[in-house]
Amino acid sequence: SLFRRDARSVVLTHHGEMARIGDSWMALMDAVAAAGYRIVGPCREVYLEADGPQSDWVTELQVPVAR
Repeated sequence: SLFRRDARSVVLTHHGEMARIGDSWMALMDAVAAAGYRIVGPCREVYLEADGPQSDWVTELQVPVAR
């Protein structure tokens, strides 16, 4: 599950090309709304693996949330 009772951020890991990262952001935002959270600050992307072909990239999407 993406959610913990004491969570302050919701995180999703995007694997692959940046051209598809919008789909991952939409899935994350849908999950946040469905769980009854609200966004309480700026979202960010953390590039965990960004060397080589984009198909191998790993990006962590982070959303600060509160109930």
